[in-house]
Amino acid sequence: MCRLLYDANGKGYVVKIVDSFLDDKTYLELLELAGTDQHWVLIDKEGTASKYEMKLPDYLVKDIEQQYRSKIINRTEFGIDPQTFKVGLVKCEPGYWYPPHKDHATKVISTVVYLSPKEAPATIFSEDQSPRWRTNRLVAWKNEGQVHWYKNDTEFNRYTLNIYQMNKETLFVVE
Repeated sequence: MCRLLYDANGKGYVVKIVDSFLDDKTYLELLELAGTDQHWVLIDKEGTASKYEMKLPDYLVKDIEQQYRSKIINRTEFGIDPQTFKVGLVKCEPGYWYPPHKDHATKVISTVVYLSPKEAPATIFSEDQSPRWRTNRLVAWKNEGQVHWYKNDTEFNRYTLNIYQMNKETLFVVE
């Protein structure tokens, strides 16, 4: 399903939403990895809450990419076909808030898959138009400078699968 959303300036953009995106085996494997205390790398800190990311094994990245490509044809959906496909498992602690931002220009398609908890705030594009959080829901959009943000106002860790699609290899450093 595609939805047309509008930013604060009234500019419209397409957001692709796919429910039950991952097969059960992959989804459960990601939840199992999320529950481990190993291999998390601190990415950001907001007050007392932190954001972490875990690099996934190559076989799992290939599996996720295959599932993505079987459900989304980038050239048809977004008019582009990025050269690079990377994924990361992201954990945001309770109270974590990432402020309104635009994705880096090298990220040409932004994608998030909501994993856990069962209910949490989704990616926020505007207060009244944002997709709802559902576990195993993919939300993707062509990066056209849309301002968005997210927060974890639950009492549980917020887990997402972030998919980074770029036209060239880029290393991001959070300062």
